[in-house]
Amino acid sequence: PECLALLKDMINSSRVAVMTPDQVHLAGEWHTRDQVLFSNLWWDLKDLNALGKITRCDAGILHEFTWDDCPCQIMEPKKPRPGKPWLWKTEKISSSAFEREMLDRGFYIAFMQIPQEYGSPRSMKHWDSFYAELTLKYDFGRWPILYGIGPGGLMVYSWGAANSKTISCIYSENPVCDFKSWPGGKGNVPPSTEDWQNLLRAYEFSNETEALNWPYNPVDNLAPLIRAGVPLIHSIDDHHAEFPVDENTGLLEKNYLAAVCKMQVFRHTGKSPADDSDGLQTICNAVENTLLPKKK
Repeated sequence: PECLALLKDMINSSRVAVMTPDQVHLAGEWHTRDQVLFSNLWWDLKDLNALGKITRCDAGILHEFTWDDCPCQIMEPKKPRPGKPWLWKTEKISSSAFEREMLDRGFYIAFMQIPQEYGSPRSMKHWDSFYAELTLKYDFGRWPILYGIGPGGLMVYSWGAANSKTISCIYSENPVCDFKSWPGGKGNVPPSTEDWQNLLRAYEFSNETEALNWPYNPVDNLAPLIRAGVPLIHSIDDHHAEFPVDENTGLLEKNYLAAVCKMQVFRHTGKSPADDSDGLQTICNAVENTLLPKKK
């Protein structure tokens, strides 16, 4: 025990405190690579069944509980893959074809509800805590696949940029990549007034001008992902009425590919490619192939 305590102190004391661009929280707080690597030496692993409510269904086992004052869900696959790989979703777990297919492939799916935060710096602390809990206490894989839908794009790109070395990829469906587009309505679609006011409060902007000058929207804050070589995968409706492609995925794709980085965009009109069996397999294969660590 004395040796383990000494090892823990050495790792903690060697942690490098790097402030993220938002100047709110430390990058890697609670889950530096060294801490993750040696975590099981001093933490007893916990059982998912002890978390809270359990519901058994065709897709697997749904666990519902509260963590860090936030409602959470974990869908456990019937046949988990070694290493407990997982998708970290920004919306409640559903019975979509994509999610069912990934569950069939042995992936867990996790969700933490943080309403009306839009990827704000203060909301990142909840995700930091959730990541630490799942990886250190429940032995989940250290490199989750971030899964954002619509406004959830702001969340996955905010946390992904601050933790680019601890994610396998970012997969998004019709994501918001610039809050000036939505909910701000500063492009070609009307604003979502209530959401825009909620966002200004969540980010603690003193006025709208400060929000419009914010330099860490996903379309602008790609440097950490570029340096880490994080693969990006989007599935988008080319004519999405609420989240215009040219103001979100289109702009992000242009900036990311300009840095010679890997990004795949599956385009469609109306019906999602995930609704088609061939398209579903293509998307799931693309997501699965990014999984870290790679087998040797």
